[in-house]
Amino acid sequence: MPNFETHILAVADGSWDRFEQDWRNQCQKGDSEFDEYAPTSLRLFKGVVDGTGASLGPLNTSVIAALWDNDTEHYYLAALLNRAGLPGWDGRVLRVREMTVSPLIDCDMAAVAMYPDVIIGTLNGVFHLAGTSLGADHIHMNLRSPADKAFFAAFGTAFGASGVATKVETKGSWLYVTL
Repeated sequence: MPNFETHILAVADGSWDRFEQDWRNQCQKGDSEFDEYAPTSLRLFKGVVDGTGASLGPLNTSVIAALWDNDTEHYYLAALLNRAGLPGWDGRVLRVREMTVSPLIDCDMAAVAMYPDVIIGTLNGVFHLAGTSLGADHIHMNLRSPADKAFFAAFGTAFGASGVATKVETKGSWLYVTL
């Protein structure tokens, strides 16, 4: 299993620049243009990290989290994390949206077997952030594809059985976890 860490990206500490440079380099290896690679998601991410994105109000927190592999020294996935109070839920909900895989994965430059590790690493990072700096009682993860639903259903069952989560279910394209 890769040696992953989840980083919250920011302009002030230079982590956004490191992320952007890594993905620019990955695009070049894959004969792709960074400015054309997932432009909608990357513009959204940039707006969140530099503060130019839309404000969601004082009770909501939005960050961009990225999965870093200490062994390969690459970022493999980035996502918008939004913590908010939602109607019908007791406590805060940490929503995971816009999961965007790196050019290494998207352009088949990383082994296909890496994808499940990246998704599991992302979920582990989200669990950690929900229990620490982003303090949330629930996680809602928007799944990338129908194939992810079956994968997360099995993964969620294991989390529920291990006691890490008190409730895990999938509804539509969402994974719901109550911690």
